[in-house]
Amino acid sequence: MSENIFFKARYQLYANYETLAFNAIDHRLDLILAAKVSNAISVTLAVLTIYDLDQNEKIQFSQGLDIGLVYKSGNFSE
Repeated sequence: MSENIFFKARYQLYANYETLAFNAIDHRLDLILAAKVSNAISVTLAVLTIYDLDQNEKIQFSQGLDIGLVYKSGNFSE
């Protein structure tokens, strides 16, 4: 990918140590895509998926879009 684009994926699983039933494992997947559009603007898209059988039998989704303004102060050299 380009040096201005950042991608991160993180997978977690949660299991009950007392039962360790394979069909009772909860799953979470986080996907983050961040891009520096210009020297002053950055954009981040995040997607979160959770599969928790105790809460819901379907996969739960959450997403977010962030648009930020980058500001530098001080005496930084590039």
